[in-house]
Amino acid sequence: MKKFWSMSQGAGACDLYIQEEIASQESWWSDTVTPQQLRWELAQCSGELHVWLNSPGGDAFAGAAIYDMLREYSTSGRGKVVAMVSLAASAASLIAMAADEIRISVLGTVMIHEPWSMTAGREAQLRAAADVLASVREAQIDAYARRTHNSREKILELMQGTDGEGTYMNATQAIQLGFADSLMHDDGSVWEDAGDLGGNPVRSLDRARVRSCLERQQDNAAQAARATEAAQAETDAARRALFSALVDSYD
Repeated sequence: MKKFWSMSQGAGACDLYIQEEIASQESWWSDTVTPQQLRWELAQCSGELHVWLNSPGGDAFAGAAIYDMLREYSTSGRGKVVAMVSLAASAASLIAMAADEIRISVLGTVMIHEPWSMTAGREAQLRAAADVLASVREAQIDAYARRTHNSREKILELMQGTDGEGTYMNATQAIQLGFADSLMHDDGSVWEDAGDLGGNPVRSLDRARVRSCLERQQDNAAQAARATEAAQAETDAARRALFSALVDSYD
């Protein structure tokens, strides 16, 4: 089974590395034990917990589950949680919000966006899916607002972005907007003014990783939607055949 994390215990501290797409299809949807396994591994840690994030994101529900695990680790008194950010995009940015302290690389990137999904079905199913998305979005806004101390309106503005695809923040922008507390290795070289969010571009590699992750999620969701649609069509065809057989039996 391929995991999207690794963990190591040192002297008085523990390191959790999340450097892959979160809850990839191989390690999450096909193995319901995975969330419990991560919790079990985390239970073996003691002392300060360093969460090394270099992830383009992934499944929002997986991100929420890890967020809760990290908050539990901290609030239970087991140790301080420190996020070390190289790339924390999408669901990975939610995980960062669980940390007591967030340190970002001078080359780091934080990216947030509105949750999305792909579904197929009748009107009621589509409306239900929209309701779920709205609920997830509100919960994510709460998490971002609590940690960054921005207003809910500001968080929604950042999640939507100027093009509807979210907002990328470099290290300075992330610190100024409350998505990070300090540089991972502070040499005093942070710009005093990050300017407009478009003024200091993030690494093209980070954008490419996020885009690739989103495209794979879209492909997986599209395949699942097509499978659902095909199954529904097969069920409808079977019902029509049964109805026709019943009608014929009365002729």
